[in-house]
Parts: sequence; structure tokens; C-alpha cells
Amino acid sequence: MNAPWYFENDNKILPGQGFLASLLDTCLNHGLREGELLSHTRIFYRDLALPGAKFSTQQVLQLVKNVQASRVNTRGIEFEFGAQSLNHLPIPLAQLIANSSSLAEALTHLIAFQTHICPLIKIEEYNDGDAHYLVCVDRCGIGSQKGPTQQFLQNSALASIARLLVPFTQHDDDWEVFLLGEEPADVSHHYKFLGTQLHFDSPFHVLKIPQAAMKHAPVSRSRLAYEHHLSECMHRHSQLGMPPSFIDVAMRFVQREVEHNTHSLRCCADYFAMSESTLKRKFKKHHSSYQQVSDQGRTLLALKYLHIDGLSNERVAEKLRFTDGNNFRRSFKRWTGTLPSQYRKVDGLYSY
Repeated sequence: MNAPWYFENDNKILPGQGFLASLLDTCLNHGLREGELLSHTRIFYRDLALPGAKFSTQQVLQLVKNVQASRVNTRGIEFEFGAQSLNHLPIPLAQLIANSSSLAEALTHLIAFQTHICPLIKIEEYNDGDAHYLVCVDRCGIGSQKGPTQQFLQNSALASIARLLVPFTQHDDDWEVFLLGEEPADVSHHYKFLGTQLHFDSPFHVLKIPQAAMKHAPVSRSRLAYEHHLSECMHRHSQLGMPPSFIDVAMRFVQREVEHNTHSLRCCADYFAMSESTLKRKFKKHHSSYQQVSDQGRTLLALKYLHIDGLSNERVAEKLRFTDGNNFRRSFKRWTGTLPSQYRKVDGLYSY
């Protein structure tokens, strides 16, 4: 069996223009000093403008940590960055979405070209017939799911998505946002960039859009502009598109193999064609572990089975290869901090 194709966090695959340049410019405009921002990143500001210059996700993560460690007041900067980054995309995605015929079509393009919006965060889409759910997941090995770096990048990703979908919003309650962590004392930036329908203490960052909104169309659109921007996006994406990351491939392995009970560290090592000790070092290099990826992958599956498919605890336990429903409930509480019953579909209503 051939080893899967993926990139690692020290591979230079991100273009200087776009996500990285936008993050730097937003921070500089907030008064952060260039030297402070770029400390230990091995990034030189002048290099961002060089044709073909590329950088690693590891460098971007260090930059984000520098922003968070700054003494300058950076509260809410991640939301502003997420919204403004759309002006620096290497593909005309904002123009393509603005000229889409419906919100449903816009979401199709958003998912297809998502690596240009938020290269360190993966957006997974789920649909239960009543609503669409855009779930933010770690793509590259950012660290603790509830850590500040993870939340910075997920907040910016949701701010980008919300700004992209503005042409299709007709009411303030066109979507709901579920966020990791406790509600902060100041949510003014959340309201400004994400809307007012906010819920905290969620196991993931999620944008929930009702099915009825899928037919919403922009006030005005150009079919010719749409065709032109779609062609340009596809062409540029073929040149700049990112391969899957190591963490992404490992997550897919867990989710694919969990029902066959073949998602152990040893099986994963065999899949990557390396020894268990090498695989452990690979996870450590990506600020993660097999257990962490396995837990996140199974959490996503559990939420899908409970919330989208409406399965019982016992049926979910069976599909995830737990010995019984009680063991599943205990694990789910450890993963999310809540019991499975909070996320189950009941008579067409959802507590999620």
C-alpha cells in the first residue's frame, strides 16, 4: 500500500500574498511593530511581495502567537483580520460568491475553495434537512482545541465566512453561531462580525444556516461575471491549491476506520507506512497526538450520528465501537463537557 500524500507543518506551501499578508497588514495597522510580529517566524516582510514566495503553517502559527503575546490591545483583531482578508485572496472567490445564483450555490464554492480563505482551518459541511452546519476543524495541528491560537484562527475563519455570505442575508437571524469556550465579558466584536445569534460552550465553532435560507439570492448578480470568476477560481486553484495536511489525513483515517475497529495507533502507522514511534514523533511535531486526533474525529462522528441522524446512545456506541452506551456517554462527556442528550434530534427540534 502506498503512503498517503500530505504536507507537514514545516513544508512551505502557503503563498505570501493572501492570508499571511492580510494578517500582517491588519496587525501593523493596529500598531503592532514589525519586529515584534515577525520574531522567531523566519519571515521577512519584504519577502511577502516576492513572486512565488511561500511559507509554512508553522511560521503562521508563530506569527499568531506573537500577536497574542503583544502588549498592544489586540482585542477583536482576529475578527477584523478574517473580514479584511477577503480583500487579499489569491483567487476572486468573493466576486464568485457575490454573483452566485443562491446561497446553496455560494456554499458549494465556499467549501470547494476554502483553503484560500482559512488554510489552517478546515470547514466541514453537514445537512440534516432542516439546516446546514459549517463546522470548523483543526487542519494543520494548531494545538489545544480550546487554546487561544485555535480560537483566534477559528474566529477569523467564521468572520471570513460571514462576510462572504452577506449578499445572501435578509434578516439578522439568517444564521446562528456556536462557539468554543465560555462567553467573554465583551462580545461586541462577535456581534459586529458574526451576528447576534450567538451560543457559547459548544464543542466546535459552528455556523448554522436554516434550509429555508438556501434559496436566498443576491439583490443583483451577473451571470457573465459568475462564469468568468468561476473559470478564474478553478484555474488559480489548480495552481495554488493545497494538498491535504498530515492532521487532515490522520483524521480521515480515524473517521473511515472507526466502524471497522481498525483505528488504532498501529493501524494508523501502517497506513502512513511508518513505525509507531515515528508516527508518535510526527504527531508531536504537529502539536497533537493520535489520541487527540482520534477523539476529535470520533466527536465529529458522534455529533453527526446524534444530531443529524438522530441515533440512540446505544446505536452510536455500537457504530463507534464502544462496549455499551454508558462507556460512550462517559467518553462523550470527556470530549465535549456535556452529555449526548444535549445534541440529539427530538421531534424535529434540536438542542444544539
